[in-house]
Amino acid sequence: MVQEISLKWMKKQIDESNRGASRNRNLYPIQEQATQMEIWESVNCTCTATCRCRKSGCTSHWKLRSGVTADQFRFAFLRTFVDRCEHLNLLKALERDEKEYPISRYKEAYAVLKSIDDDWDDLSRTAAAYNRTLFCDDWDKDAFRDEWQGIKVKTGIYHAKKFCLLLPDTCVPYDTRALGRILKCLGLSPQSDYYSLLVAMRERFLPLLEDDKVTLSSLRRLDDPGKCLKFNSLFVSFPRLCFDYGPGYLPAERQVSFVLDKCFYNPKESAEVKREEVF
Repeated sequence: MVQEISLKWMKKQIDESNRGASRNRNLYPIQEQATQMEIWESVNCTCTATCRCRKSGCTSHWKLRSGVTADQFRFAFLRTFVDRCEHLNLLKALERDEKEYPISRYKEAYAVLKSIDDDWDDLSRTAAAYNRTLFCDDWDKDAFRDEWQGIKVKTGIYHAKKFCLLLPDTCVPYDTRALGRILKCLGLSPQSDYYSLLVAMRERFLPLLEDDKVTLSSLRRLDDPGKCLKFNSLFVSFPRLCFDYGPGYLPAERQVSFVLDKCFYNPKESAEVKREEVF
């Protein structure tokens, strides 16, 4: 049976995801908030009145800040998507310029982190100029489409996470366990590419904004991590010196990427566990 997408289902899934993450040793909701504060910004929606997002009451979008350095992006990537026990080992491997990482689970993550310097100036400039959401009419009309089509969802998990950080209102991250649920929900095969996943994700969730008269603002507010985990900047991984992370998970309107991701991602209540392959 294909999962029925409803606001009630989304809220239940997202709350369960945040509840599980609050018991995970990485405290990912806190790391997400720190990343939001450091490398993203909320800017005015510049879409035309006919755009689907504007018809859904959209007034602002999340995007990458201008001037984010490659190192700042790496730290955000590590804290947001990698178990804290592996942070130092990955950084040491990068410092030694290792050809590849010895632990299979993080080989792709290491390759992504290592490649960031190659074209960071152009990549970050293009991403910082990208002012759209997954629900905008022209969300895929840019240079990123070719790259998305070159990423296989089964082997490109950390590449998807990289794009989530670059385009937080468009690209949806996932882990291995969540991918199985996503593919089943979207009717895709493990051989699909990342662009196909984004297209299908958009098509499955867009009817909420069209048929149920749900605003994009209300969709963003479904992700409320403060209900499960109090924000405390002392637990931020790689905290920036003298940076004010604020008192809580603000603003209340979160990124489309994590709202959709948490509909499928539900971490174990214990410490971080190995995400076994599901295929």
